[in-house]
Amino acid sequence: MADDPKSVLDRLDRELDDLRQQYELFFSGGRKTDPGRERTAFENTIRKMGQRTLVGTQDQFRFNAIQARYYSLANHWLRTVRDLEEGRLQRDGRGALSRPAPPTENPIDAAQLEEAARRLAEARVECGLPATNESDFVTLKDALLSRARDIAARSGGGRVEFRIAVEEGKPKIRAILK
Repeated sequence: MADDPKSVLDRLDRELDDLRQQYELFFSGGRKTDPGRERTAFENTIRKMGQRTLVGTQDQFRFNAIQARYYSLANHWLRTVRDLEEGRLQRDGRGALSRPAPPTENPIDAAQLEEAARRLAEARVECGLPATNESDFVTLKDALLSRARDIAARSGGGRVEFRIAVEEGKPKIRAILK
């Protein structure tokens, strides 16, 4: 009885374990390509099995558990591959994945930060907005530094430079990665 639900569920369980091992090999650098073909075949089997009616409650429960485990792993694999493609994960010398260390230095030098804050204060006055006093100037510099750190962290490090311009009667700040 090759179509016995218990043997089919045993086979699905083994195939899922094999697929998980293939992805672990891929993420550790032991396999060059994503096991997409195997994953598609397994997903098609799950879909076909889901259309069948399982008589036994125990078999239905086991199938649902295998299906839930697969979709949980598939979401994990998708997030990991996306992180790899977007640079949040990198391969080390052996091919294994690791998260890059966050940049330790400031993404903007103090002189450039001071100049950007000064230009922004001048642009505000030019647009008819209230002049910046000393405490507002310090707050403005802190805000620009915080924004530069956020931008550098999201982009994987690098230097940030601010450009100030007046457009349509309003001061505009543009951050540029260097």
